[in-house]
Amino acid sequence: MYKYFGFIACILILSCTDSSKKVSFATNFQYMPQNHNNNLDHSVGKVIKDYQELLKGLSNKDTLFIYQNANDMLKSTDSLTNVKMELDSNIQKIWIDGLNNFNAELQGLQLSVGLNDWQETNTAIHMCGLQLLNLLAQIGYKEHQVYIFNVENKKSEDGFVWLGFQKQSRDPFHPENRKLIEAQEVLQEIK
Repeated sequence: MYKYFGFIACILILSCTDSSKKVSFATNFQYMPQNHNNNLDHSVGKVIKDYQELLKGLSNKDTLFIYQNANDMLKSTDSLTNVKMELDSNIQKIWIDGLNNFNAELQGLQLSVGLNDWQETNTAIHMCGLQLLNLLAQIGYKEHQVYIFNVENKKSEDGFVWLGFQKQSRDPFHPENRKLIEAQEVLQEIK
C-alpha cells in the first residue's frame, strides 16, 4: 500500500515541477576544438552571416526575402563542398557532411516557404539553425563566440533555437515580443 502511495506522490511531484525550464542542447551537441581549422572558420563565416539574414527575414515575416536568401545560401554552401582544402580526411568528411545536412534543411525551408505555412517556415529555420550549430560544433569553430538562444513554442516540444554573435537578442520567431533575450549557452563552452 505504501509503495503505491509513494509512487503516486512521485508522479504528483514530477507533474507539478516548473515546465518553463529551457532546453539544454549540451547533450545534443559536442564542441570539438581538436577539429579547429582557421580555413574552415573563414569559409563558414559567410554562411553564418547569411543565416543571420535569414533570421532578419523571419523577424520581418518576409517570405520572399527568406526564399531568395535560402537560394543564395544553397549556392554558396554547395560551392563550399567543392573547395579543396588541405584537411585531415576525417575533418574534410565532417565539413562536407555538415554542409550537405545544412543544404538539406535549406531545401526544406524553400519548400515550406512555397507552402505559405508560417509554422512550417519557423520550424524549417529552426532546423537550419540546429544543423548550423552542429556543423560549427563539429569543426570547432572559434573565429567568433557563438551564442545559442532558445524560446518555448507551443507546437514544438524543444522550442525554437537560433544562433547569434551577441549575448542578447530579440526573438526572431516571435517578432511581436520586443524584449531582449539572454543567450542560453555559448557554443565554445559546450562539453
